[in-house]
Amino acid sequence: MHYLIALNWLTLGGAERQALLLSSELRKRGHRVTVVGLSTPGVVQDMCRDMGIPCHYFPFEFAPSITQKLRDIWNLYRTISALKPDYIISYDMVPNLLYGIIWRFTGARNFVWQQRDEGRTRRARILERTALALTPRFISNSEHAVDWMVSTLGVKRSLVTVIRNGIQLHDESTLQTGRWKHRHGLDPSVRLVTMIANIHFQKDHKTLVRAWKHILDTYANPEQLKLVLAGNHQAAWPEIEAYLTSEGISDTVYAPGGIADVTDLLHDTEIIAFSSLSEGVPNGILEGMAHRRPVVGTAIPGIIETGIPHHPRQISAPHNAHEMAENILWMLVHPQEAVEIGRTNRHIIETRFTVDRMVEQTLETLHPHHP
Repeated sequence: MHYLIALNWLTLGGAERQALLLSSELRKRGHRVTVVGLSTPGVVQDMCRDMGIPCHYFPFEFAPSITQKLRDIWNLYRTISALKPDYIISYDMVPNLLYGIIWRFTGARNFVWQQRDEGRTRRARILERTALALTPRFISNSEHAVDWMVSTLGVKRSLVTVIRNGIQLHDESTLQTGRWKHRHGLDPSVRLVTMIANIHFQKDHKTLVRAWKHILDTYANPEQLKLVLAGNHQAAWPEIEAYLTSEGISDTVYAPGGIADVTDLLHDTEIIAFSSLSEGVPNGILEGMAHRRPVVGTAIPGIIETGIPHHPRQISAPHNAHEMAENILWMLVHPQEAVEIGRTNRHIIETRFTVDRMVEQTLETLHPHHP
């Protein structure tokens, strides 16, 4: 079978990491896989090349007039038809809309719309209604996104399958401690607190850096600490950078942009921080849990669904920099308890977020009784 994985961005975020993981697993099972992105070329292209998976960048922007929109959608249809996909799996709202409209005309046997957030980047309602009407099946990685799809998009609940993210478990004996720090020129003794997420306004890096200022003012040895903000510098970055400069703490924060060596970073990280305002179920938390790391995250539905509220120190109220700081400080000064929390986090991943389950459920949604 030929599976087309439809992305919006080719930079690396949570949805893109899930798409690459599914692509890799499908290829291991003997299927042909092609990845297509519509916006912002980036590291996904390099990662596909390393895996031997074709990756195409077909630039697409919504034109202001409906006539031009239809012309551009027609051109996308012709381009995708030439690839001759058997099945199309879409990630993110923009490709959901576009492929929802064109998939039946490409020769594909089936299409699935994946909702991984609560309605970001919605477009013209006439296109949305058309795509929804033509889409046979939907996947969400969270229960609260399903509620939004039913209440706001009008999707029938019976057409939606909840499929949790699949998280790859690494053999930790093969990971080398300190490799990421060395590669990025950081002192081997520094204690890393890390948030892995692109820096845009749906996240809430602003609360995290305000919490970081409180941590530095409170912790006995602030020179031992470094906050890592690993993610592409998008619309929210200038404000974050200005705050760090104004508070004189820029040298305590390392923001390398988008990275591919996430596994090494997580292995060198002591605590995962994740401050956000809107989420499906974030990979930036789940992957940290898979590495047995404690987490301090925002108490919003998608983050609660990761399972981290099993310990109260892992959850902070939205916009509450003081509470987030206090929880991170508690982890720093209670390392043994933090290790135990991390072990429980790993167990949650092993039981609820396996890769095999994600792949099998996705294939079953596309075509029941698949071989």
